[in-house]
Amino acid sequence: MKKHIIIRCIFLCVAVVLLSGLASAAILQYNKEQSIVRNMKDILTAISLQEETSTLDYDKLAKVYTKLSFDYRITVMNKVGEVLGDSHFDFATMPNHADRPEIKQAIAAGTGYEKRSSETFGRPMLYVAMRDGDIIYRIAAPVDTINATFLDLLPALLAGLLLALIISPVLASSTAKSITKPLSSVADSLKTLDSDDYAIKLVLPEFDELQPIASTINSLTQHISENMRELSHQKEKTDYLLNNMEDGLILVDHNMRVLQINEAAQKFLGESKSVEGKNLLVLTHQLKLIDAVQNAVEGGTSSLFDLSGNQPVGMILSVHVTAIQSGWMAQGKANGAVILITDVTQERKAEKMRSEFVANASHELKTPITSIGGFAELLAAGVVKEPDKVQDYLVRIKNETQRMAMLIEDILKLSCLENSEESEQNLEPVNLKEVIEEVVENIQPQITARGVQVMVDAQDITVQAVPDEMEALVQNLLDNAVKYNRDGGSVTVTLETHGGAAYLSVTDTGIGIPYEDQPRIFERFYRVDKGRSRKVGGTGLGLSIVKHVAGKYGGEISLKSVEGKGTTVAVSIPQ
Repeated sequence: MKKHIIIRCIFLCVAVVLLSGLASAAILQYNKEQSIVRNMKDILTAISLQEETSTLDYDKLAKVYTKLSFDYRITVMNKVGEVLGDSHFDFATMPNHADRPEIKQAIAAGTGYEKRSSETFGRPMLYVAMRDGDIIYRIAAPVDTINATFLDLLPALLAGLLLALIISPVLASSTAKSITKPLSSVADSLKTLDSDDYAIKLVLPEFDELQPIASTINSLTQHISENMRELSHQKEKTDYLLNNMEDGLILVDHNMRVLQINEAAQKFLGESKSVEGKNLLVLTHQLKLIDAVQNAVEGGTSSLFDLSGNQPVGMILSVHVTAIQSGWMAQGKANGAVILITDVTQERKAEKMRSEFVANASHELKTPITSIGGFAELLAAGVVKEPDKVQDYLVRIKNETQRMAMLIEDILKLSCLENSEESEQNLEPVNLKEVIEEVVENIQPQITARGVQVMVDAQDITVQAVPDEMEALVQNLLDNAVKYNRDGGSVTVTLETHGGAAYLSVTDTGIGIPYEDQPRIFERFYRVDKGRSRKVGGTGLGLSIVKHVAGKYGGEISLKSVEGKGTTVAVSIPQ
């Protein structure tokens, strides 16, 4: 019985080692081929997505992409097999490839796959071809045969055979009877590990020799359980932090393979599927981003630039690509890159608005300065000598000076409002009815000059605000209502409480605002009739100031206007 056990153990060990070696070689070869084929197809897909391929230099294209694809050989040809470019050889001297099996398959079905010995390289090669319209892209990579893989495993296989021949007779004869039963008991207890339950505790066997094994397993499973919980917690915490960042984060290795990416980065680049482990080309075709990452990986060069986002249209992204060195990715060289993506759409829009504001302000100030300079130059040169004309020029200089002072004052008001939105200010009770009455009294000369009738129906309402800002709001509303009214017209001012807010409305019977101009009426320096605005002394900033004041206090502003009949502007300020 013992002899049969020994013989069967030896035979079984030899058979297992041999079969394992053969199976391992086959599996390794198959996985290697499939991995290479998938990577090659990804690269061909990225190449085929190039825009305006009819104008491309295919030879140059092949040489560029071979650097991004593990130095695989890339060949480009037309649908009849004529070579248009090759990454490794002079395509002009290469024969027609229409007879290649993979090319025939690509012409017929769109893609082709073939493994054979290369006449050029003299070793087994994998070929994958893809047709894109009239162009066929082929990529080739060397791969070991099953025999070569088996030879690589042969030393380990022989060592295993030798070890099996030495150990199996001893184990079979000396421990078959004495260990089977207690080991079976231990094995039964360890079955719970298949369900990832590392918190088990083995019952100590009756044999003293096996008790240390059970104790060691108990200790190891306890440590494994604790470590797994800690790793799981750390991973959850890291994933939570990364996926709740507003900025996008991508980590790539020296082969431009995506190692880590968060949800924000995938959203910015318009990718919904998982791309971890794939080439960066699968994630994006933005050449500017790809070039920056390649420069960081190969040359250690960091870069910062803006990029257009995929969703929504008009999004502007700031991309910061930084080269990194990490021992866990490679051996202490510049072997990867971190890509930080930030949505700067609002910042860029604000910069554009500031630039436009400066340009408009400069233009508006230039006109009165030019007029003042012209009149002053004429007076200084003695060209104008008649007293009446001299007086007229002096009045014009005075008017342009006043207009320029009003414009500067309004610009300063806007600047103060914008700064006050970002800083705390001391608020105090402001009686809006008293403010309205004071403003009406201040602009009485303009009211009288136009023959306008102002009617005020105001409740006694108080809000917490800066007095000067409330005065500026009412001043600009009433000033516009009088300036752009018709002679002999009327202005109705109403102040009441609506839903816990002070509701102020100013209605005039003036010229009104065309419908197409109403959406832009609150923009800085926007005027419906620039000639009339300058004639009546408008700066184009009045309603913009009103909008900023209302917005600062969480209020709302609305406009109703009919051209030729009049305008109503209403503002609500929370009490």
